[in-house]
Amino acid sequence: MKIKALLNKATLAAMAAPLFFGTVLSQTVKAEEIWPRSLYSQQHNWVSVSVDGPGTYTIEARTFMNAGDVDIELYDGYREVLIDEANTGGTDRITFTTNRAGTYQLKYKMFACINPFGPCAVAIDLSQW
Repeated sequence: MKIKALLNKATLAAMAAPLFFGTVLSQTVKAEEIWPRSLYSQQHNWVSVSVDGPGTYTIEARTFMNAGDVDIELYDGYREVLIDEANTGGTDRITFTTNRAGTYQLKYKMFACINPFGPCAVAIDLSQW
């Protein structure tokens, strides 16, 4: 009898897990896409990134149609303290946690741009989980 009750609880937990993990944990609270100024190779620029409150945020930077390689650095609101940086090929990603609302400064740099018609477009996505 105890084995059957334990088996029923395990089956119920296995059925509920995908619902929990698929809806609760993967929900994006906030998502915003920013299209800052396009850059040529070896140029950089800054963009402000505002967060609404406490939470974990992810910033992703990429070039349009993978025409280049953009690297990112996240600073405090005064551009003085480096919080994190990402400089990998393809999409660069920074995840950080804050306990308050605020504005950060994101420095984005075009390591390489492969566009014979001009600068490479940059897209920056901000998501809160």
